[in-house]
Amino acid sequence: MPNSYFLPALARLGLTAALAIGGLSAASAQSFNYRVSSATNFTTTYTDLGTTGTAITTANTDDANSAAQNIGFAFTYNGTAYTQFTLSTNGFMKLGATAPSSTQLFYSENNTNITDVFQSSDDTDIIAPFNIDLTAGSASGTEYRLATTGTAGSRVCTVQWKNVADKAATNPTQIANMSFQVRLYEATGVIEFVYAAGTAGSAADVTRYAQIGLKGSDFYFGQLLQVVKDPTATWAAATFANYATVDDNQYLNSVDFGKTTLPDAGRTFRFSPACTTAANVVSTFPYTENFDALEVGTQPCGSQVLDANNDTYSWYVTNEAFSSAPNALVYFYNDSNTNIGANDWYFTPGLALRAGYTYQLQFKYAAGDGDYPESLEVKYGTSATAAGQTTTIFTNNSISNETFATTTAANVQTITPTTTGTYYIGFHATSQPDQFALLVDNIQVTETAVLAVRNATNSVFTAEASPVPFGQSLSLSLNTLKAGPLQLTVRDALGRTVRRSTTATLPLGSSKVAVPEVASLPAGVYFLHIEQGGATQVIRVTHE
Repeated sequence: MPNSYFLPALARLGLTAALAIGGLSAASAQSFNYRVSSATNFTTTYTDLGTTGTAITTANTDDANSAAQNIGFAFTYNGTAYTQFTLSTNGFMKLGATAPSSTQLFYSENNTNITDVFQSSDDTDIIAPFNIDLTAGSASGTEYRLATTGTAGSRVCTVQWKNVADKAATNPTQIANMSFQVRLYEATGVIEFVYAAGTAGSAADVTRYAQIGLKGSDFYFGQLLQVVKDPTATWAAATFANYATVDDNQYLNSVDFGKTTLPDAGRTFRFSPACTTAANVVSTFPYTENFDALEVGTQPCGSQVLDANNDTYSWYVTNEAFSSAPNALVYFYNDSNTNIGANDWYFTPGLALRAGYTYQLQFKYAAGDGDYPESLEVKYGTSATAAGQTTTIFTNNSISNETFATTTAANVQTITPTTTGTYYIGFHATSQPDQFALLVDNIQVTETAVLAVRNATNSVFTAEASPVPFGQSLSLSLNTLKAGPLQLTVRDALGRTVRRSTTATLPLGSSKVAVPEVASLPAGVYFLHIEQGGATQVIRVTHE
């Protein structure tokens, strides 16, 4: 195999020793729906829960995990609808009923045997408002509390850490007392971290490091969103970062703080889902996707990835090779088991295709190394599943060009849906084992209306219907070889007669006839039966 220097997979291997990363392999299907572009930093009101809700019991206020707690509704995170979570006294919650893998999951200043929850390969789906070694604060009444409020469909689950402090280790305590909350919003999937004003510690001002943010299935591209802040910066100046920052800088994302840079009252970090259901179906054409606006490791809203051979290697967005900068879609081979070939799908978002129109797919493709040819087929169908992809429109089993090639209409079959509906185009990597990288970029789907439908020529007349699809009106252009009556019969897809008309005398040569009363027909497919001069022709048309 060549050196895989240009793909994040190898970069990740390099980080393993430095950061003790564990988890998924080079690529996996993405469901983590929170991104830097959809995170905001602002102030709101911090309202202590008081006695509202239920206190969460832990064995102590230092290093302890709670039993499973009920959210009060189903909260979807990383593709799973969760109804429970467990709380760690060290400033994070883990979704689901399974407790964290340890009671000590934080960045430790003096114990290299302790792993923080973000790097822990045994802990997924983490929500961490202030992950550091925490203990009871200087104010009395350290408590953890849960309250779910509101009406069904718009409830809010609030989880509160009250009167806690960063525990002294190599460095002394900087925040003698602080309180903060996580708020989960049922209706929107929004997550908020809200902080009360902190109280400074009495020791010298030094820099300490907390981790704040969200983790999905892995400490890797497309599965991480964190808050970052320099030691002297205020919390209002905090920004957001993902795993690409870790990969670039070779150190952890962190909120660096000291006794002079405390959280201000009402400081709020909001994480909004990047994709919504409403944005998942494309109805405007041309549809284009160059992947350039996406974060590495993510995928376009509405698209899906299927790891059909379950080897955890599949399609993902990379910034290491591309046609248009800075990103492209890549399938990277299984370098952990070189006996496993590719069987991995990337599905476009749903495309609202219409009968009576044709659609042309164009894209660019390349191999990561010409000595290791790749294989790709492209299909379309009515579902984003392997079985639902029923029609092949492109096949190339020997892709060796390292420079991106552009498909043409000559090698990509036109899509002509017979019925209006939602369709998906699937890019199916089928490369042999132990190859390298298959790249796709600049996907485009254009739409063309079929302006007229002409029947086969016969010895008596020719006929052409327009417009197709039709709306308020439908006309027939005819060219007859002899004069005579014309009878039109319109039948629906079930063969039922819905309209019928007769023209007493149709002249010899060219003429145009309006098909009567078509505007009121329901949308769908119809068949025009045309009888003239002893001959019959049938034309298929579509009404929108």
